Amino acid sequence: MYKPYFFKFLNFLSEVMYKHIVQQMQQKVLPLLFILVLIVSCQQKETKKIESNNIDPITESTSDSKEEIEKNEENLIPEQYFQKDTLLSRLTSDLEKIALDEKFSLKLQPHVNTHDTSVIDTLKILSFDKTKIYSYQTKDWELIYSAEILNSEFQFLNSIQVGTQREKFEEETEIETNANLIKIGNLEQTFVFIFEFSHHKIKTIAYQGYVD
Repeated sequence: MYKPYFFKFLNFLSEVMYKHIVQQMQQKVLPLLFILVLIVSCQQKETKKIESNNIDPITESTSDSKEEIEKNEENLIPEQYFQKDTLLSRLTSDLEKIALDEKFSLKLQPHVNTHDTSVIDTLKILSFDKTKIYSYQTKDWELIYSAEILNSEFQFLNSIQVGTQREKFEEETEIETNANLIKIGNLEQTFVFIFEFSHHKIKTIAYQGYVD
């Protein structure tokens, strides 16, 4: 007679206990989930820090190498002048040979003679890419008075050109250098070859001559 009520009571009691257990689990599990999320987040941040630390030394070493090069160049004196008549003669001969290269295009300009205004001389401009050679021509003679060599196709002393290392330059010219601007010329400095270095390589080769 009382069995149905007894079973109902048991069902009711089990439901109450189930809800209580679920509430207890939620109260305990949710904080644990929150703690787990924090741990994962912290691990991700630490991983990013490690990766950034692995990259930084490379960047620093690159900047350090650039600074070292700049400091080395800052320690060089502004320029050096060498009076080397034999070497000057060889360089001048090579420049005259270069001026005969068929690579160059020619432009002529009339020029009034300084000593006799009735005479018209000629300025010759040879051009190839970024390289230019200027010469002065009269009725009786012709002389190169200026040049700027910026292309590596043109060689002096069989091995010196734009891009040549400083060590090779010193070996071929038999001079020791301590500047980024090396001048080789005569005593009066009226005929001068100028070798400009950058990062211990020849950047430009220039020539300055005198025409009366």
